[in-house]
Amino acid sequence: MERATNALYRLATLRNLLLAILLSAVSVSIMGYLTETLVYGVYGDADMPDTMFSYTINEITEAFNILGPEGLQTWLQVHMLDLIFPIGYSLSLVFGLALVIKAGALMTDKVRNLVWLPIFAAVADYIENGLVASQAVSYPNLSELIISISSLVTAFKWTLLYLAFAMVFILLIVAIYVRKKQ
Repeated sequence: MERATNALYRLATLRNLLLAILLSAVSVSIMGYLTETLVYGVYGDADMPDTMFSYTINEITEAFNILGPEGLQTWLQVHMLDLIFPIGYSLSLVFGLALVIKAGALMTDKVRNLVWLPIFAAVADYIENGLVASQAVSYPNLSELIISISSLVTAFKWTLLYLAFAMVFILLIVAIYVRKKQ
């Protein structure tokens, strides 16, 4: 794990941070536009699971009923871009965390390992996407168990992302404080 962590820190440059942010912004913008115009604008506006913190089978049933089978198929096609988005946001957060940690000379083992938070969030995002896609494909025969597991994974994803964002800001403040103190 240490070799992988060291590799992440070597890749953490301002240029790579900006490229990851650009990848994230472009993929979410295209996905948002296509979802709005090809799915919600045609089949109806629904609250889909990956935008919620958690959800129940009733909420998913309602959303899937709004879109219907054709809308869900279109949503699944557009949602393929969500294979790119987690790479963009997780690398943005990894590089942001690593740069702040390096800038503030905060390189203890525990602090260095914080770069894994966004990667675990991206893994949870992929698991969530697979579980939700399995339910979209099996609609109208939804599984309460799979939706419950997916909801837990979604909550875990959002918790890790909130924590990673908070750590960027907290460590940035600490890094500024350490720099001014020197």
